[in-house]
Amino acid sequence: MTSAPAKKTRSATLPSAGSAASRSFGQVLAGQPTVTLQHMVLSQQGVCTEPRVFYNFTDRGWVSESTKTVFLPPKAGLQTDTFGNMLGLGNWARACLLDGLFLAILGSGTVEIKVFQAVSGRSPERLVCEVVELSPGDETVIDLSHVALLSAEGALWFELTNCSVDDTATVTGARYLTRGRIEPGLKLALCLPKAPEASPGDDLVRERLRLWAGTDLGRAVSAELVETPSATPALAQLNKAKADGFSHAVVMDPTSLVDRETLDRCVVFLSQARGPHSALGAAVLDKGDNAMMGANGMTRDLHDKPMANYQGADLSEALQVVEMESELAADTEDKLLFQPEFLALCLKNLPKVQAGEGMVAFDEALRANGHRLIHLTGMIARRDSVENLDQHPATPLQAQIQPLGLTGFMPFSDVQRIEIAVKLDNRFPFKDQGLGRGLEGGRTIGVVVHVRFGAQPRLGV
Repeated sequence: MTSAPAKKTRSATLPSAGSAASRSFGQVLAGQPTVTLQHMVLSQQGVCTEPRVFYNFTDRGWVSESTKTVFLPPKAGLQTDTFGNMLGLGNWARACLLDGLFLAILGSGTVEIKVFQAVSGRSPERLVCEVVELSPGDETVIDLSHVALLSAEGALWFELTNCSVDDTATVTGARYLTRGRIEPGLKLALCLPKAPEASPGDDLVRERLRLWAGTDLGRAVSAELVETPSATPALAQLNKAKADGFSHAVVMDPTSLVDRETLDRCVVFLSQARGPHSALGAAVLDKGDNAMMGANGMTRDLHDKPMANYQGADLSEALQVVEMESELAADTEDKLLFQPEFLALCLKNLPKVQAGEGMVAFDEALRANGHRLIHLTGMIARRDSVENLDQHPATPLQAQIQPLGLTGFMPFSDVQRIEIAVKLDNRFPFKDQGLGRGLEGGRTIGVVVHVRFGAQPRLGV
């Protein structure tokens, strides 16, 4: 009889009050194994290259994506308060063991570094403000472990300002890391069913996965592309990978294109997870505007059908990203649906079969088995062939009434869903899709009502 795996526990070492001061990597973490939770990302080629999703500048700045370098002229600043580069601390801590937390930065020049923590409903708190001389060869490390131990919620981001009046400063890399190592024996299957119809993008998806499997991290987890026939259900793919000797898997749709950083974060998440039932999903951006969220997971609507979550959130707006992160971390009911389009999980205790096909059946099988789904900031998958997630277009009620100069009503037999978006004076648009929550904070300065119809929009008078 096999004994139950030992429960992972958090280190009880509390950093000293002055340990947030910046020092070199050798001074802070010499001889200690570490894993990178996430790197600073300037773009995800083929997935999203919209700058506002990854960074903002105060004054001005320049980016070289080929050398992964940010150039800051005198007095200019770099901000990472965006979906692509915020650290979703609440959700990392919800699912994973964090033995300390550190920010490491490479670059050149004298800069002021500020680190902020933001939690929904509260003003952002400045955790660190330091003036340092960056080095291109030796990381400057800031110890944020007190936050991970005492206040692991909300999201973190950092800002850099060039202190010089004459010289340009550079940032050539930044990452959040924790003590630990990749779980020994972790063997990762990249499960990819063949597309029903061949398309030019198929080869790109496969090639990206194969290239990532050849990276240092890919080799460390013996990553291997596992292809199956197009009709193979997701759960059958996962059970096949388990039978083939894999310990973990990423299952995805054949049209799902992901960046190397996304797969890196999957491995670290799976390795640091507190137990075998935590699974990691990814967001899909709005195809019309990549700075907007298409769906950060799926939930069920009033008719028990899949519905896009956080659709329309502005990913360049810190308050909206923090609200999304905080709500997901605090959601104890686990309302997000497990999606076979992209999911990373451990293959232990995997259910054998699912009743039916599609996302809902896949979700019910994993949910009944005790799995829980986590979404992290910055986890993005591109799915070009996916159709509109809501199936029916949203029609502004105002656009139906005002041009006709009428007041009237809708035939409610046709109404599928009602959304209310309220614009507050703090620029955060609150969207209540179920009409079941109150509004808090901010002075209401505008309301937009959207009605979703099953057929063509009609107006009765």
